[in-house]
Amino acid sequence: MSLIFNGAAMHLKQTVFTHPSQLNHLRMGPLLRTKGIGRIVISGEMEQHPARENFEAELNRRYYACGCELGAAGLLIGLVVSGGWQAYRYFSSGGTILSAIGMVLLVAVIGAVAGKFIGMLKASRVLRQTVQNIQKQWQVDPPPQQESWDCG
Repeated sequence: MSLIFNGAAMHLKQTVFTHPSQLNHLRMGPLLRTKGIGRIVISGEMEQHPARENFEAELNRRYYACGCELGAAGLLIGLVVSGGWQAYRYFSSGGTILSAIGMVLLVAVIGAVAGKFIGMLKASRVLRQTVQNIQKQWQVDPPPQQESWDCG
């Protein structure tokens, strides 16, 4: 799979999982995840599973989620609510227009940051549930144990 960017092909980094235990690597917190665009692929014995494509789509959507949808919603809510409140205060009791604009912008930024954070946490929770669901359906033998080396 590749994307066209400014006339040049840009290839997506693929992460291939061949065993259900490898999916545990996806459970890390949103701030520790790989940044950018990539693609998660399920292979191995799960490759023939009828829901594999749906699982891959859900893993990719949740792992690479940035929280932008809820961030935008938080920004909009902050603008509307704070704008309405500041307009009411300005026209009812006076005050400066600069302080009203500053307060509206401050509340909008706080709403955007809070929405983004909530969106990332929500995606992380759904990602953990998806990983658990895939691991329940992906029944294979446990991965081979590596030999331990005794030194000394």
